[in-house]
Amino acid sequence: MQPGAMTSSARVRGTDAIGTAAGAVNFLFDANIYFAAIHDPRFLVRHRDDLLRIGPRTFLSSIVRAELLQGANGELGRARVNRETRNLERAGRVVAPTHDVLALIGSWGRQARSRARGPARPRIHALDPSGRGSPTS
Repeated sequence: MQPGAMTSSARVRGTDAIGTAAGAVNFLFDANIYFAAIHDPRFLVRHRDDLLRIGPRTFLSSIVRAELLQGANGELGRARVNRETRNLERAGRVVAPTHDVLALIGSWGRQARSRARGPARPRIHALDPSGRGSPTS
């Protein structure tokens, strides 16, 4: 099969098809997940097992961190965000998006707004380590 050729599944390139070992999946949460964890104790109770399971593979987006600081209430709120994100920073688990990723996210938002009859629904963006990604509802 030629590199980049499509497989029997019309949406999978041969180079991405089964046959190569899948790597570990890393997680990058949107700000709404952090806001729920900070402000809704029931959220933590309900999702505790999942969060503990994926915690070791969780990264923090520098943009999400900025959103958390922007949404924090006063100096105490900002101190709380800083305290809660410090371990990820010390472990080198804060990522900054590239220009290409920011452009891609912006195009998804424009497409969603043009299709929506009202304001665009919030989206979570799943990005793989290569910087490619796809929007999910």
